[in-house]
Amino acid sequence: MDRKFIDRKFLKDLSIDCLIILHPSGMNEIYGKCTDDPGKLISMVERTIKRSMNEFKIVHRGVEVFFKTFSIQLPDDEKTHIAFGRKGRRFKSSEFRFLKSVLSHVCFSIHMWKKFEIMKAYVEKYRELAFHDPLTGAYTRHFFNEWIMKHSAYLKRTNKFTTFVLVDVNGMKKINDTYGHLKGDMILQKISNILMRCSRSMDLVIRYGGDEFLLVLPETDLNSAKKVMRRVNEILKSYSKTMKMELSVSYGMAQTKGDDYQEALNRADMKMYEMKKGFRGGGVDKSLGLLR
Repeated sequence: MDRKFIDRKFLKDLSIDCLIILHPSGMNEIYGKCTDDPGKLISMVERTIKRSMNEFKIVHRGVEVFFKTFSIQLPDDEKTHIAFGRKGRRFKSSEFRFLKSVLSHVCFSIHMWKKFEIMKAYVEKYRELAFHDPLTGAYTRHFFNEWIMKHSAYLKRTNKFTTFVLVDVNGMKKINDTYGHLKGDMILQKISNILMRCSRSMDLVIRYGGDEFLLVLPETDLNSAKKVMRRVNEILKSYSKTMKMELSVSYGMAQTKGDDYQEALNRADMKMYEMKKGFRGGGVDKSLGLLR
């Protein structure tokens, strides 16, 4: 049960002073005050049910408290035992039938609500796993594929634009082969962190592929996007000195107004590979990842 649902007003509305729920898991609950020894009261409920009886009586501070018990079968669970008590007055048969019906429905509803809350928590957990790359903390391509549909509609509706920057880590295979994949993972984490540091809260950093990132810059022109990448490369240059290894990125950028976002991604991809070819052919300043 849950104290958000079972409170003093609930008990008062049903004209009962005490409610005991015995769960199969052993997580027993008592609502209301009709004993100074909850453990003893729970034992009495268990004994009454075991003897196939449905009522018992206790004396609490000189006052008789009359109890009725029953059991219900909840979905995906063993039997749950319920007891409710009232001070000074026995329950009539009609009252028992009414209270049994009400409390059965309440228990069933709360049980299903808890199942739903558990399911919701699992959904949120797996949604987080689906939307965030566990290695780098960047958004995933799966997230981008869902997000871009809404964003494209927004761009078309408002006649605004967004700049895509596709970023690829130069020499990643060599880094993995020379220093190992753990070092390679650390490099990817660092580059993701640098991209996040150089972007605004409204921008998105997405792990687009193995060693590729997509930087999404809403309402940003190409010159401003180039400034962002200069900052990225400046930090990378400093980090390279600290790590005593050569690190750089190739990138390509293109703008979209929404309906042409796939074409814009393709243009950014082609420009990135043009820069990467220059890097391989020695036409790139390797410390900055920029075309000479």
